[in-house]
Amino acid sequence: MMSRPDSQSYFDSVFLNLINHLNISQKEAISDLDGPTLVLAGPGTGKTQLIAAKVGKILMTSDTLPRSILCLTFTDAGVNALRNRLVQYIGPEGHKVKVLTFHAFCNQIIQQNSYHFGQNNLEPISDLERIDIIRMILDQLSWDNPLKKGYANANQFERELQSLIQWMKKENYKSASLIEKIDAYCEQMPSLPEFKYKRKQGSFNAGDLKTGMYQDFLQKYARLKEAVKLFDVYEKEKLIRHRYDYEDMILWVLRAFQENLTF
Repeated sequence: MMSRPDSQSYFDSVFLNLINHLNISQKEAISDLDGPTLVLAGPGTGKTQLIAAKVGKILMTSDTLPRSILCLTFTDAGVNALRNRLVQYIGPEGHKVKVLTFHAFCNQIIQQNSYHFGQNNLEPISDLERIDIIRMILDQLSWDNPLKKGYANANQFERELQSLIQWMKKENYKSASLIEKIDAYCEQMPSLPEFKYKRKQGSFNAGDLKTGMYQDFLQKYARLKEAVKLFDVYEKEKLIRHRYDYEDMILWVLRAFQENLTF
């Protein structure tokens, strides 16, 4: 049975073999250690391998410790893939490199520094608790509210409201500014080409307003405005319960970094 070579020498040879098989552009990407490097490539083109190679290059050519390197990705699958590549190319030291999803990293920052985010005892909201808040908000609406009027199910727009809240957070919209945009669009609707007949149809001439379509859209945007108003209600209830949601994780931490808070 052949004796196993020295562990460090073995992984050094594995890493050097990886470097030798990189193309010119890839070698340039991992060699430039000062400042940002942008890599544009499609799926399956070796981006994960390149990141692992760059981490290895940093460790080999500087005094940087593995625990001082942070790698962020979008999915748990991405975390596992990068972790496996690191261990494959640089050995056990790959386990010491911090590899997290963006949300896991932000959640870690919030949990370790809750005093920076306005209150203590903050906990991420569960899916069930989020639904509970959404349903409570909808239940409290009066029956003449556009989100309930004419609907037998009081929670008719539960999913839509949840999606709207998530979208507003991702786009960093405030309810007041979004309502202004909705009002402005509704004022413009009668003059927009899509709301006018392009040619004569029956008693309608080209350029006449499509009244039915216009009224339908007015009702849709009336519901949208009411839903947007509930964004602030949701946020208030969430904070009362000392909760933050999936989207808050990135927004809060990003804002903290922009304000130069130190952790």
